[in-house]
Amino acid sequence: MSGFSAEWLALREPADQRSRAPQFSFKIAARLANLIHAHIVDLGCGTGSNLRALAPVLSNEQYWRLVDHDPNLLAQARILLKEWADYAEVKADEFILYYDDKIIHVHFESHDLRQGLQPLLNQRVDLVTSSALFDLMSADWIKTMAAELAQRNILFHTALSYDGHIQWFPPHRFDEDIQTSFNQHQKSDKGFGLACGPDSTQTLCTCFSAHGYQCEIADSPWIITRNEEADLLDQLGNGIAEAAAHTLDDIQINDWMAALAGRRSVLIGHQDMIAYPPSPEEDAP
Repeated sequence: MSGFSAEWLALREPADQRSRAPQFSFKIAARLANLIHAHIVDLGCGTGSNLRALAPVLSNEQYWRLVDHDPNLLAQARILLKEWADYAEVKADEFILYYDDKIIHVHFESHDLRQGLQPLLNQRVDLVTSSALFDLMSADWIKTMAAELAQRNILFHTALSYDGHIQWFPPHRFDEDIQTSFNQHQKSDKGFGLACGPDSTQTLCTCFSAHGYQCEIADSPWIITRNEEADLLDQLGNGIAEAAAHTLDDIQINDWMAALAGRRSVLIGHQDMIAYPPSPEEDAP
């Protein structure tokens, strides 16, 4: 499940990669360091951005299951990962990517997350991860996921969950109204029941903490400037206005949109999170 076009994911990937909390990649690597092979499930993988961010710091041999409901995104992931790797060995049921000193086995799986995670946990899993996914999910779905991962003592990580904060420069008189309306829209049903939207990180922490997990959160805001990423800034403005138009009148939307070309930058708040399972042998960082 992703719900976004490959073009949009390509446009946002540079901002995603630089905005992620860098310390979390190394904390995940440290947590998995005692494993000869790391087995990872990436939910809503899109075109493979999460693998490209995490794989370079993980163990030398990795097994990834990239999961998305959109076959077009899985097809694009195959293309981009082959381009990203130093060398790619393509087999019938997997890719083997060689990147620096890493050997990365990749399976691509089409799966509708509305059917739950059970089919994805029927093999060894050391880490479940995602990027820009859980603000789309309902609290009930997250609660069920946390219980299933806790039952198997699986490490969890997610990056770039929207946190409800938007700051434009220069400011506009309707910025607060637009943000409030946009955040309300983020909590509408995205196919999994009413979405958590900006509350997703806190919901994840509450659900995992109920099973004895220790949660760590770090801010990972996008900072987008017109000088560097005008297309991304404009698409963000258009998308936010489109969502806000569900509750605001045309006068406010049109006035706000008329100022978009003069916006020099925007900060979009995100958060990254790790949930460490209880471990008697090793304290969580």
